[in-house]
Amino acid sequence: MRLKIIAAVLLTVVLFSCGAKLAVSAMKPDTVQVPPKLASLSEEKPKPEDFYAGKSLYENNCAKCHKLYGATELSKADWQPVLIKMQKKAHLDNIQMASISYYIYSQL
Repeated sequence: MRLKIIAAVLLTVVLFSCGAKLAVSAMKPDTVQVPPKLASLSEEKPKPEDFYAGKSLYENNCAKCHKLYGATELSKADWQPVLIKMQKKAHLDNIQMASISYYIYSQL
């Protein structure tokens, strides 16, 4: 009987702690820094080394969790919030994110 009570208390603590984390993270705003170079990436001509570095990062990091979308499937306005959100989830630094953005924006 004691074992059941201890298990129930532990289960309650675990569930409560998970719920508290979700509530706190839902209230915290996203604070992802976007490199200033992102705004003008689609207007520049891509350099072959930047293009292929961004393509490699995109294919290797993004495909770990979901299917890869073609660059032309979304507009630049649609890509921007997606890239910002995914940078945080994929733990990419600003340089890696700039390469991926360059690859995507250069195809639009």
